[in-house]
Amino acid sequence: MLEGAERAFAERGGDPTRLAVIETAGAFELASIAGAAARTERYDGVLAIGCIVRGETDHDRYLAHAIANALALIPLETGVCASFGVLTVSTPEQATARAGGPQGNKGYDAMNALLDAIGGRDALRNNKPGSAAPRYTIEGGVTHDKVGVPQKEGAV
Repeated sequence: MLEGAERAFAERGGDPTRLAVIETAGAFELASIAGAAARTERYDGVLAIGCIVRGETDHDRYLAHAIANALALIPLETGVCASFGVLTVSTPEQATARAGGPQGNKGYDAMNALLDAIGGRDALRNNKPGSAAPRYTIEGGVTHDKVGVPQKEGAV
């Protein structure tokens, strides 16, 4: 998924040297590290990518829900866009299928969603909400507006 996210960033014109990759101890820590990165004011966006494999209990649901809720608060609290790229699957085979296999690459999709959010936010900040760029299609046939890459020095 990381390779997919990096590929999406490069395809959209991003400089790969501007990406900061911060590994976490586990899935739960994704949100706190993403929030900490957002609060540095060095990034236009943060993307949490990872995978939670369902076990015998509901623990996976609690983790995914907590991460999603915390990531949703980042833009509201900091103005930095955030994207949720955490797979929640039943088997490792499902994870492989969604991380570059026959069902696409969710890291790629999540990075495109982040870049779209950054472009939309920037259009609103510049009082140009109707300035969407030409449309294009990404993997899986999902159509998105093409937008620019981050403007701040730093990384996504």
